[in-house]
Formats: sequence, structure tokens, C-alpha cells
Amino acid sequence: MFIEYDKGKEHPTKQGWVLLGAYSVPEIHIVAGLLEANGIEHFIEGEAMGDALGLTVGPMGEKLLFVKAEDYDDAIRLVEGDEGDNS
Repeated sequence: MFIEYDKGKEHPTKQGWVLLGAYSVPEIHIVAGLLEANGIEHFIEGEAMGDALGLTVGPMGEKLLFVKAEDYDDAIRLVEGDEGDNS
């Protein structure tokens, strides 16, 4: 992640959805696939100008990933790799 966002902060217009994180284009496809494979609904938002210019990294290339508030803790555990006792 390039910019630190307020993880867990509610989306300004979509009630019940919270920010999981900001990712580059390659990263977000990996994270979104992980969430999808585990049944966690999500959606992606990003800067349209970055898409138009073909940017995939940096602030204009970043995408924001949102999950339902009730799935936030599970999503964080998946993304951060804390899926239980791996010792």
C-alpha cells in the first residue's frame, strides 16, 4: 500500500461498507480474488483519471477496496495472513 487510509472507515455514500485498504492494480486483483474465494463480498473504487492514463501504481493508480462491515474482521485476517495457528 502506498497511502495509509483509515481502514475500517465507512464508505461516505454506501452504508454498511467499510474500507479494507488501498492497493495497486496488480495487488487489488489478488486481494479481491482471495476475498471472492472465501465468500466475502467486496467492491473496488478508484481514480478514473488513473485508468484513463493507464497508471497502475502510485496515488492515481491505487484502488480502494471495500467490504461489508460485518465481514471486515474476517477480510483483514485473510489479507494479513492470520488464518489461525500455523506453528
